[in-house]
Amino acid sequence: MQQKLSRLLMLLVVLALAACGGAPKRVSMQAEKPGAQTVLAPVLTPEDQARFQQAVSGIQNGQLNEAEMLLKALLQAYPSLAGALTNLGYIRQSQGQQEEAREYFEQALAINPENIGALFAMAAFDMEAGDFELAESKYLMITDRQADHAKAHYNLGVLYELYLQRYDDAIVHYESYVRLAETDDVKTVERWIKLLERK
Repeated sequence: MQQKLSRLLMLLVVLALAACGGAPKRVSMQAEKPGAQTVLAPVLTPEDQARFQQAVSGIQNGQLNEAEMLLKALLQAYPSLAGALTNLGYIRQSQGQQEEAREYFEQALAINPENIGALFAMAAFDMEAGDFELAESKYLMITDRQADHAKAHYNLGVLYELYLQRYDDAIVHYESYVRLAETDDVKTVERWIKLLERK
């Protein structure tokens, strides 16, 4: 029971971190990093690529107003730039404006349904709403497109263990996380795997 509570607490930390955008390196689960590129992104000029990177750096350094202005200017020139919409969603999340963040992520997914950052953020919203099957479908889309996405494997493990009671599936994704992650919580996840194998 205590193991379940600790995993539930860790998942809540994951969801909270997904809402705030950046987290200490020690924490393994967080929102995607700003700047994730999209498959269907328009071709930017070198100057606009530099502006996009400047906006990403601004988000990472807490210069949210400047980053927002740059991203909105880029969207004027490139309305189908899903990466800009995703990063505007990160800004809104860090400001606690969850509904506006959700709208930006939804817009990004309408342009590019394979935008990893927007999928990850929307899966966290689904988890908060208790729509575990919808969250599962989004995390699986991420791992299908990016098999080495450690955070998605971790969240699938938690989802399968705590909410869907699909322990074999939980083990598979926890093992993927252990193999892929470069964080200091791997030993904890290895203990969870051993406990699940006894069930």
